[in-house]
Amino acid sequence: MSKSRINIADIGSVEIVCLDNMQKDLVWLLQKIITNPSSKSLLKQLITQHPNLLLDFSKNNLFSLGCWLPEKNTIFIRNNLSQVELLQTFIFESCNAVNESFKDKKLNLKNFETAEQYAEYVEGNEYNSFIMAFSIYYMGIKNANWPEPENMDKYIQSLDKNTWIKKSKEKIGVYQGGFSHFEGYINNFKKEQAKGTQAEKFYEEEKEVRATEKLKTRQRR
Repeated sequence: MSKSRINIADIGSVEIVCLDNMQKDLVWLLQKIITNPSSKSLLKQLITQHPNLLLDFSKNNLFSLGCWLPEKNTIFIRNNLSQVELLQTFIFESCNAVNESFKDKKLNLKNFETAEQYAEYVEGNEYNSFIMAFSIYYMGIKNANWPEPENMDKYIQSLDKNTWIKKSKEKIGVYQGGFSHFEGYINNFKKEQAKGTQAEKFYEEEKEVRATEKLKTRQRR
């Protein structure tokens, strides 16, 4: 595995983590991106908005093909994708990263009353990212000799929001545990909420212990 900062002409620099056997694919990826004005502009926007961005291509146990984590300022992409999947996933997750609706504060769990509300927010705004990503990818196919995905029909079908939401609730084997994308966000919400509850409980218990010790100290005086 290697970690390095890559300088991209007329765009900027970005830190990349990847397996050694992925380096050729990443060179191919960056070459494709800079040949398409739309994706080149996206990458420039991405690096400008997130100057300390990390692109991590080293994992194979992600919840989906890729993910954008604003709290870590990192785009994660699976290390076992085909070149077409790699390009599709990178464009989509980059669109998520520049999507104003996915800023860290807007994804704060305290902004949502239920896990379902959180999942609906994420999926609804990922749809907006997908529309942007599709437009960029289509321009690449049309003007920059990008490869056309084998599943282009399904790709086009997902432009319909109802279809997008429906697909998000279908169980798909690529996701760990065999649950749907929508269920994954619900599970993540509940897990993070439980962590927060435990932290608050610990804080309250510690506060109570300190108050008791303070009282005992006063009584001894």
